[in-house]
Amino acid sequence: MSTEQPKGGSQSEKKTPKKTTRETIVTVSWSIAVVLLFIVIGCVWWNGPKWFNDRIPLPPSAVENAECGKRPDTSDAGTRGDMFGSVNALFTGLAFAGLIITILLQRRELQLQRDELTKSADAQKEIAKIQEKTAELISQQVKAQSISTEIQALIHGKEIFANRNADLDRTRESLKKELLLLDDGIINVGESAGEAKSREDKTRKTLTKVDVAIRNNALLISLINSRLTEIAKDFTNHRLASVLPPAPPNTEEQKESAILA
Repeated sequence: MSTEQPKGGSQSEKKTPKKTTRETIVTVSWSIAVVLLFIVIGCVWWNGPKWFNDRIPLPPSAVENAECGKRPDTSDAGTRGDMFGSVNALFTGLAFAGLIITILLQRRELQLQRDELTKSADAQKEIAKIQEKTAELISQQVKAQSISTEIQALIHGKEIFANRNADLDRTRESLKKELLLLDDGIINVGESAGEAKSREDKTRKTLTKVDVAIRNNALLISLINSRLTEIAKDFTNHRLASVLPPAPPNTEEQKESAILA
């Protein structure tokens, strides 16, 4: 997986400069076309009347009248006016073409902005997903650390109670041997019968307390073992739930819901 991601990233990085270069070329081309268009319009506007005057000379009568100081005949001025009208139509068409080009450029700019907004929204969604996964991982780590601390404490407590029970077992065996000697009538040297009886009673009481302590420690060890088993079961179920697919829905429940619907 780690080897495939850099390849995809390098491909996207390679595509981005090409796309940017293409957009730059298109923008420069449109700019040059608009500049040339305005240059042509300016040249036509500046040199158009002179060009038409050179191409369409005045009639001889108009030239003679102009030389004699008479008012020239303007009966043919309508034709020349129509010529300038065509130039006006040309200018109008060029202006309309410039307007269309401007609209297309604005539309393209809006499309680019829309694409950038879409990319930004997608990036925000990806960041939100990453943050959510990070928070989930942190929560799992904290929970795992808590469980690990609890397991260590339980194991340490179990060892303590087990060691105490081992010591109590040795003490109980010693007390039992002492009681057997007393039951057989074997007493210490210089000890009277009353003192032996009193020592026997104390030994039996101590043995009873030792038995109670052993049972309590055994109960605590059993509780610790059950808690450790519960933790192991929860951990196993959690691991299986994260690996196995969800269980399919019950067909009977689907039939009942379909009937009710």
